[in-house]
Amino acid sequence: MSDRLMLLAQAAMVLFASCRIPVGPATAAVATDFAFKPEAFDSFAGVTLAHYTLSQPARTSLYVFSLSAEGKQALVMTLFENLFETTGSHEHMWLGDTNEGTFAPSGRYVGVLQTASEHYETIVRVYHR
Repeated sequence: MSDRLMLLAQAAMVLFASCRIPVGPATAAVATDFAFKPEAFDSFAGVTLAHYTLSQPARTSLYVFSLSAEGKQALVMTLFENLFETTGSHEHMWLGDTNEGTFAPSGRYVGVLQTASEHYETIVRVYHR
């Protein structure tokens, strides 16, 4: 009887080893390494660059929002919307200005990068000497 069980176990292993469960490719993030460099800058004297890498071509939008003490966000600057970008590294300059054409006040801001399917955030600080 043990020989018979052993044969059944071996047959089951062969059967299951030949079965393939379809698995799609792992979903990788469209954008990686999103950050402003430098993270803190004096907008009267310099600029900061938003850096990121795309794993595939994508339409992207880049915004800067103010960050209140309560955690609420208000749009400060639209750097671009619906821009087609290729695979690879990208950088875009922010002067520390607003959509109204003035300098953003000193404080913490949230950079937001959007693709059709994903949303990324990073912190950037503006100060004035």
